[in-house]
Amino acid sequence: FSLLTTVFPPNTTYMDESVEAGLTYRYRFRVYNRPSDQHELPSEYSYVSTFVAAGVPSRPDMPVLVANSKTQIEIRWEKPSSNGADIYQFIVRRDDGLGSPPTQVYRGPGLDFTSTGLATGRWYAF
Repeated sequence: FSLLTTVFPPNTTYMDESVEAGLTYRYRFRVYNRPSDQHELPSEYSYVSTFVAAGVPSRPDMPVLVANSKTQIEIRWEKPSSNGADIYQFIVRRDDGLGSPPTQVYRGPGLDFTSTGLATGRWYAF
């Protein structure tokens, strides 16, 4: 182990911004007390905490058309590889084919979405 940092009161946390995805890290800490008439008194080291730094999730596959009608379409997708971190939401954007930027139409944990209010005769992309 090597000393990473020293944290002084009132702070009680530290964020290690040097971690790299996929690598294993181990941390431990100790606390110091300084009575007014004595030198610093260190505690024993804490238990060791070990974790693997998570990576960015893999790119999701193309959504699949599940059902459609004149004014709505239902799409579904598979959850991509998480690379160590929980995936808690998906964002779906719809391109209405009129030249404007895609619009966010869904944000949430589900693996399917029904887009309603669509115009007939127009191409949409998700």
